[in-house]
Amino acid sequence: MARLLTLSVCVLALVATLAEAKSDRIHVTAKIVETTFTGDLAHPQIGDQLINTVELFDKHEKEVGTGAGACTVVSAPPRETLLLCLITAVFPKKGQIIFGGAAPFPTPGAVV
Repeated sequence: MARLLTLSVCVLALVATLAEAKSDRIHVTAKIVETTFTGDLAHPQIGDQLINTVELFDKHEKEVGTGAGACTVVSAPPRETLLLCLITAVFPKKGQIIFGGAAPFPTPGAVV
């Protein structure tokens, strides 16, 4: 009986999770509103931060949200300069997405 109850609970939890799971494809363009770097941009050091705020636009150039990111330098010369980033995109009335990861240090004027 205990096994049947355990199995029933697991099946109900799985069904509830699958019923709530859905996805939407999002394609936006981020335009930087403000950016700052806490160290010397020409000579980044471990612990320096690159902080950005952005506005998010859809393919019709209509503003659909805002975002912010904080990236910390985690590897500096003589090694490749790498950032570890935590980024949030906020879509009014639709929620937010939080994502992160490592990225190479951007070059001035880079488009991504």
